[in-house]
Amino acid sequence: MNSAPRNSSRPPSASMACWPRNPPATTPYVFIEVQFQPDDSLYPRLFAELFLYLRHAPKPRDWRCLVLYPDLDRERIPTGYTNLIALPEVHRVDLSTLSGQDSATPGWDLLRLIVDDTDTAVARATRLIHGRPGGREPAVLNFIGRWVGMMGRPNPAGLSIQPTVR
Repeated sequence: MNSAPRNSSRPPSASMACWPRNPPATTPYVFIEVQFQPDDSLYPRLFAELFLYLRHAPKPRDWRCLVLYPDLDRERIPTGYTNLIALPEVHRVDLSTLSGQDSATPGWDLLRLIVDDTDTAVARATRLIHGRPGGREPAVLNFIGRWVGMMGRPNPAGLSIQPTVR
């Protein structure tokens, strides 16, 4: 949603809006927020950006919002946002529930990067890039590049991707 330069006074997060090119009218807009640190301004900022985008969107359509946390202890819900967060379009995900679980899907492995310890995450990212068909697809590389930039973790594949971090 926003690729503004990082404001060092705010915790690291990543936002994106995604949908396929020329989607059917029934395909909703999907807004994703990944939040690594407690941030009292997350929901005010997220909903302001989301509704501003919808106001200026070329075509009206349904929307979904996905907020990912390494664990829900980092979530801060400010007064006045409980009803917005409770909307059926808003989904909050506690990624700590992935800990210790494995799956054969690349998407699952990408999400595990967020919650794994550094050594495990770097090994997982390297396997994703070099050991799986599609591991060098731009979307996979972009996600790993964002993860590397936001978390200050070692670069597993010499990626030159510039992460979008706020």
